[in-house]
Amino acid sequence: MNLSQLKYFQAVCQFGTITRASKELHISQPSISSAIRELEEEYGVILFQRRHHGMVMTEAGKRLLTMSRTLLSETERLNRVMTELSDERKILQIGIPSLLSLFILPKVIEAYKRKRPDVRIRVESSGRKEVFELLTEGELDLAILPCSTSGCFDSIYHAVPLFTLELGVCVSPRHPLSRKPVVTIEDLQSEDLVVFEQDYLHKEILFNRFKDEHLKPSILLETSQFSTILSLVQQGAAVSFVLKDVVEEEWMKIKYIPISPQLSLDIRMIWRTDDYMFQSMKDFIHLMETMDKDDMRSSTDIDSGAS
Repeated sequence: MNLSQLKYFQAVCQFGTITRASKELHISQPSISSAIRELEEEYGVILFQRRHHGMVMTEAGKRLLTMSRTLLSETERLNRVMTELSDERKILQIGIPSLLSLFILPKVIEAYKRKRPDVRIRVESSGRKEVFELLTEGELDLAILPCSTSGCFDSIYHAVPLFTLELGVCVSPRHPLSRKPVVTIEDLQSEDLVVFEQDYLHKEILFNRFKDEHLKPSILLETSQFSTILSLVQQGAAVSFVLKDVVEEEWMKIKYIPISPQLSLDIRMIWRTDDYMFQSMKDFIHLMETMDKDDMRSSTDIDSGAS
């Protein structure tokens, strides 16, 4: 067995036929057929049932696919780390949900660049699940993610608490709720809500609070765009939920109201403990651990959602 054979095997699993795999990999069909035949002969198993419409994996094929994915992923990670070591790596790869990046990263990156002007920073801003998957796959050095409990991550991840963000309600200044100093879930049960869509942890926390109170939220719209939410709230068409740190009431023309009992998100910095830690990464972690937490956060214009 060699890595090329496994790559060809995975391509046939992915694309369903040797012909399609050949085109995608720019490898001749006989080479791919030969690689699969050699794997089958070496292990004494049949990996595919050959059908007129394509290749169908056997149980042995399914097992090999699962195990080979892990092997090739670790091999790619090894190659990447060793290459970067030989080049004296000067890049830092950070993952963070989009809204968090807007008010956490500006000051942090400014402070980091003062200490390490030689390091190029790449930021992956997407949903929290996508960011975590990239961290898991070794595509990121570290991630800054929201978490509702201390047990979010298993033992191969190191998670450092950074700070806690308050989650509250935003309404039009003309809305009847705007006169309240705090609101409860009961206050919201008859309101039309506009909320962030699936991959948003504070939506999950909010819905759990409704469930705990044996109430059902009235959802007008789910969206990933904060600008859409803001527009509907400003018009008085709906009520929504936001992190307190992203609200600037004057220019947004909305009113922020805390929820009672308080809802909050813990923000943590996470990295894999089984990966090589480059100096650029060590320096960033040290900065985050020693930087004043209030200095990390900055206000900014916002046009996207938070996970």
